[in-house]
Amino acid sequence: MPSGPLRGSVWCVVFALSLAACAGLPAVVAPPKLAAEKAAPVAPPRPPEASPETAERLSRETRVRLDATEGLLRPLDGKVVPAEQAERYSTVQSLLAKAKDALQRRDLQGAAALAEKAHLLASELAAALLACCAELPAAVAPPVAPVLSPDVSPEAAERLSRETRARLDATEGLLRPLDGKALPPEQAETYSTIQSFLAKAREALERQDLQRAATLADKANILAQELVQPRR
Repeated sequence: MPSGPLRGSVWCVVFALSLAACAGLPAVVAPPKLAAEKAAPVAPPRPPEASPETAERLSRETRVRLDATEGLLRPLDGKVVPAEQAERYSTVQSLLAKAKDALQRRDLQGAAALAEKAHLLASELAAALLACCAELPAAVAPPVAPVLSPDVSPEAAERLSRETRARLDATEGLLRPLDGKALPPEQAETYSTIQSFLAKAREALERQDLQRAATLADKANILAQELVQPRR
């Protein structure tokens, strides 16, 4: 090994060579830190779709509720009630028609809600009329003469009222198998028209407008027969 100044020069050369060798090596690059991944938005849970069995049960229960409500109202057909109760009676009939229309469109939840509202109102109406009849004398609400031709006897009026109610019941029986069924647009419109005629006929019966009630009941029955008869 050289000594003195030469020895220092040798070390300088070695050090320079070492630096050159290090400069040729690739630098060790630290892996970049992964950016925090954004949390994917969580979709709100979708309500489970009702199974066919559940839908059929809801449809059946709704039809039973509608039948029960109409049973509550049947004793009121053709009867005279105070104005407040008459308005509620009309509201119930409207809810019934809308519920049946919703059933036809397969809006089972909407039909069930409308049927429930109609049933509650009908129950309240029946209870109110019972209390009214128990507290008020008959003279407070005198019967309204049926709207008929002058030569029609009371017996004929009673018979017409009874026949009209029977026609309405028969028409609803024709439509019952269609409740909750999907119909083509044209038939669906006819179904809705029939329901409207039925509601208006019952309102006319409640007002003792027997001729109008009978006419509306006949129209509803004719349309119902055309609707349910098999297509050729």
